Parts: sequence; structure tokens; C-alpha cells
Amino acid sequence: MKRLLTLLLTIIYPILPMSQTLPPKGFFQEDSVQIGAPFSFALSLSYNADEQVLFPDSNYNYKPFELISKNYFPTKTINGISKDCVVYIFETFKTDSIQKLSLPVFYIRNGDSLKIYSQSDSVAIIQNIKTLSGQKLLSDTHYSKVKRTINYPLIIGIAAIIFFLLFLFYMLFGKAIVRSYKLYVIRKAHLTFLRNFEKHEKEFKTENDPDIVERALNLWKVYLTRLENIPVNTYTTTEIIDLYKQEDLQQGLQDIDRAIYGGLVSAAPARSLAILKKFSNKRFLEVKNKLSNV
Repeated sequence: MKRLLTLLLTIIYPILPMSQTLPPKGFFQEDSVQIGAPFSFALSLSYNADEQVLFPDSNYNYKPFELISKNYFPTKTINGISKDCVVYIFETFKTDSIQKLSLPVFYIRNGDSLKIYSQSDSVAIIQNIKTLSGQKLLSDTHYSKVKRTINYPLIIGIAAIIFFLLFLFYMLFGKAIVRSYKLYVIRKAHLTFLRNFEKHEKEFKTENDPDIVERALNLWKVYLTRLENIPVNTYTTTEIIDLYKQEDLQQGLQDIDRAIYGGLVSAAPARSLAILKKFSNKRFLEVKNKLSNV
């Protein structure tokens, strides 16, 4: 019916005499539409031919409808009265059962615009979802077990970032960290050696037993082996003297051999143990300075 009225309006307008400017007329060309389907809205106006009038264009807000396109009809002027008509093609995704629309025209006068709306027209939305009456919804609050999926791309990406950061950290601070760790290890080993060696010194002063001197000598050799990475613990006294070539160390080692193998226990072994401890302190400082300057 509305389509017919709009068509008649478009045909009849040119032959109707007009004596004054009227508000625009707007009609939906369908009585009912489906959501997402296109439908038409015709907007027409008769006005004095000397007036300048604008119709809504694509920038206008047509809510709740969305503009798809529009069709213009040529202006017809008879006896000083001009007639214009535009058919807008809309679609809607709103679910309201009845939706309305009223569109304006703009009279341009003296650099200003006068907006005059058409009467409001409505269109019915066809509801495709039927309401089921007399049926009750069942509630279920039990946990439904869902199979977990592993996001391998995400895991690989995170692992790559971590690896890159570790590599970058090692390139920037790796040498300093390794050097600090080695210094920490030799410092701790040296303190442990001194604590155990001094324990043997005290025991020897009270018991005067050559076996204590031998255990202290073995402890000293093992410490030097680890400190300098040289198998000092497998060397004989002569080989150690040739290795370090120090007169006081030579005298101390020979006095210790006399106490261990000759049973000549006197004040000399105690003095020799002090020489070994002093020598180990010296070698520790040398190794420490060497590592610090790497």
C-alpha cells in the first residue's frame, strides 16, 4: 500500500498547484521488513522555485537504520513550484518490533539553514525467532570439563625471547660474572684451607706428633693442586722445590721430611708449617690478582 502511495505522490506532485512551501512527506515503501534485508523510504517536497533546498545526504545520521544507497528524481517545476523526491535504501539490524523514522529537509536562506522534518513513519520488523511458551529452562551449575589446548606458538615465542635476553645478558655481563664467581670460589677454598691447616698447627704444638705434620703437608699439597691446577699432590719434595725455586720453602719442606721420615721432631716442623702457610697465602694472592685482571 505504501509503495503505491509513494508512487502516486511522485506522479501527482508535478500537476498539483502549490501556493506555499509545505513540510516534506516521508513514507516507508514496505509495511514490514526483515533484519538485514534492504527496504525503501521515500522523501518528497514541494517548494517555491526560488528557494534553495537540500535533502539529507550520506553523512546524515539515519539511526536506527543504516543507509545503503539513495535514488534522486529530477526536479520538476510548474507554475513557480518545484518538486523533488529522493528514495533512500536502508537496512536495519535492530530487533525492536516497530522502528520509526522522520527525515528533514534544509531550506538555505540568507546564509543560514532552516530544518523542517517530515511526519514520522514506522515499519514493522519481522521476528524470525519464535517464542516458545510453556517451556522452562533447566539450570545446570555442574562443571563441564573442557580439554585444555597448548598454545605452542606462544610458548615458542616466549622461549625465544627468554633465550635472546639471556644471550644478551651473557654478552654484556658474562665475563664479569664468571670472573666474580671464580674469585668467590678460590677465596672460599683458601679460607677453608687456612682453617683446617691452622687446626693441624695447633694439634702439633700440643701433641708434637710427626703424623700431624704429614697430614698438614698433604693438605697443603692438595690445596695448591686445586689453586694452581697443577698436580702438586703427586710431586716429591725435590720436584716441588724445583717448581717454585724458593730457598725458605726448600728449607721448610726438608725439615718436614726429616720429621716425617727421620723422626727428628723439634721446633723446626712448627716453623716449617708456618712457612707453608705463608707460601700458600702468597700463591693465593698471585692467582687472585691474575683472575682480577682478566
